[in-house]
Amino acid sequence: MRIIRPCGFTLVELLIVIVIIAILATIAAPSFQDLLKRNSVASHANELVALVTSARSEAVRRSAIIDLELSSLAGGWTATTRVHESGTDLRTTTKSGVNLILTEEPTRLAFNSRGYLVDPGNTTNWQAEGISFTLRHPDCTAAPHIREIKIRATGQIEGGYDPKKECD
Repeated sequence: MRIIRPCGFTLVELLIVIVIIAILATIAAPSFQDLLKRNSVASHANELVALVTSARSEAVRRSAIIDLELSSLAGGWTATTRVHESGTDLRTTTKSGVNLILTEEPTRLAFNSRGYLVDPGNTTNWQAEGISFTLRHPDCTAAPHIREIKIRATGQIEGGYDPKKECD
């Protein structure tokens, strides 16, 4: 006589696997939320760096002064690139999900035909010290949720986060 064995899983085995998956998901969820915050801030910082680089390149390409105006919005920020002399808008970008903290004036950058950062009000003077901006996630809980971007007088861009920096 041949014995036929059933194939598959029992209900108890299936429930044990579901409980184990639920426990692992509960453990992983907080670190996944942290990862999403870090990636969001990094993405916005990369976008801002790309906009600054684009404005600088456009100034060199057109051999003209190009302005980049930054504005902080509720839960986001906007950037507009325009030709300084004519005021013609070249590009406007609006982002949400990360706050842009404009701690320094001006909120408008200007690049001359050599790609150097100049004073937007007096385009013959350089911004010798450069300009810094901060991007911060609204639910900031740790240093990686904050990114600082510094634009030097030569147009060089530096960015990153300070592990010692605290969320306000």
